[in-house]
Amino acid sequence: MVTEVKTKEGAMTTTNELKPLLKCLKLGHLLKALPERLALARREQLDYAAFLQIILADEVTRRDNRNLEMHF
Repeated sequence: MVTEVKTKEGAMTTTNELKPLLKCLKLGHLLKALPERLALARREQLDYAAFLQIILADEVTRRDNRNLEMHF
């Protein structure tokens, strides 16, 4: 099911199915940054590959930071 979510940048389309899919892939933390990253993608007219690279880089950075915190 597709729903409309209002943000300060305007209407943003999200799917209710996205949350469980991301969680199943252990990418649930991406949900926190997703609205900001979607707005950036629209504003900068990023293609799908560039958008995917950004959100995956966010997740790699988050995991690296978490690993550093756990080891120190």
